[in-house]
Order: sequence, then structure tokens, then C-alpha cells
Amino acid sequence: MKSESVIILIGTVHLDQEASSSLHLLLQSIKPACIAVEISAFSIRYRTRVQGAWLDRLAQVVQGLPVSKRRHLKIQLLERQLSMPFEWSTAKKYGEIGAIPVVPVDSGTISRRELPLWYVELLSEENLGFLVSDEDEPMESYFLGHYSKAERLLVHPERISEAYCQLVFDEKWCKREELLVRRITNLSRLFTPLVYIGGWMHLINTPSKVTLASRLGPDKVERYLVTKRQAVKI
Repeated sequence: MKSESVIILIGTVHLDQEASSSLHLLLQSIKPACIAVEISAFSIRYRTRVQGAWLDRLAQVVQGLPVSKRRHLKIQLLERQLSMPFEWSTAKKYGEIGAIPVVPVDSGTISRRELPLWYVELLSEENLGFLVSDEDEPMESYFLGHYSKAERLLVHPERISEAYCQLVFDEKWCKREELLVRRITNLSRLFTPLVYIGGWMHLINTPSKVTLASRLGPDKVERYLVTKRQAVKI
């Protein structure tokens, strides 16, 4: 059994499928022995079974929207949300090529509760009408804004507002992070190098916040933010 080693944390902006190429190139450069991904085993099974029905339902309901609203940013993001996350698809493809394990490590509690409701609630005519009532914006500028925020807060976590902390780092978040820490730590004892792929907020490294990076400890992790153009070491 191998001793604990440096764990490489790769942060993403969820739904930005164009970052898949940068993620794949980073994995090629790291050559991990194992990849852990922020997704639950339940979510993978459930999505595989119902993704087609979700997307068919979305296409049907979208036809009832005004033509000018059918490619609204929120509709495009919803379509991506209904598809298998690019983080898992990219990691799985890399794992198959390199014959290495790719492990879903997230809790299934949230996905078990929420995914079965998506067909009726998320894909209702009322919800889609509500989504497109927001002001539209280009996909490019939407993700650029998220990347700018990610880079700013990963480098300067002291700039995170107290209101943001209360909204994001709540009790459920803390319990989930502790679960991820246990599962990733166990994997790190078996595989090196170990890579974890998940949302960028898990990479915030400050003792005052309960996050994956802060709980693992700065001496045990390397952090990267993957964008659609490159991977940036934090």
C-alpha cells in the first residue's frame, strides 16, 4: 500500500463543455494513476437511463416558446445540465484510454432527492418560461464572468464576502466536504498521483472555510483551474 502523497485538485466551471480539451490535456501531462470525480454513482446510473427522455422533453417544451427565446442562454445551460457532466465524460474517456480507475466520489444524497424531480419540475412549461424571462447574454461572456470570479477568489480567498459564505458554505456543504475528504484521502493511500476533478469552489484554500482544499491541507495538494483555453496552476 502506498503512503499518502500530493493530491492534484482540478477545478472547473460546471457546464462549460468547451473546457473538456484543456482538461484532457492536463490529465495527459499529469498521468494520474486514478481520477476521482465530483459526481455520485447514483447520478451516473440515473442520468444514463433518463438523459434521452430529459432532452426529448426539453426539445418539446422549447417549441412552445417564442422563436427568439428558444436559444436563450438559460435554455442552452439547461440543456447542458441535463447532459452527462463533461468532467465525468472527459475523465472516463481518459481512464479508458489509459486503463486507470475513474471513481465517482460525491454523495448521492442530493442527486437521489433532486434528479427524479427534474422531468416534472425543471422541464415544466412554467419553469422554462421563467428562465427565459431573464435578460439574455452570450454564452462566452457568461463563462468569462465565472472564470474571472474563480481566479479572483482562488488567489484571494480573503475577498469572499460573509454573505457569500453564509449562502454557500452552509452545514450541508460542510458535511459533503468532509465526506469528499475521507474518500479522496483513502484513494490517495492506494494511488499516486491521484487527481480530483470538481467545481472550483472546492479548491478555495483558507482555514476559515470548510472546503476540500483546506481540509486536505496546503502541503498535500496542488491546485489547477481549467478554462476552455488552458489550465492555470493556482
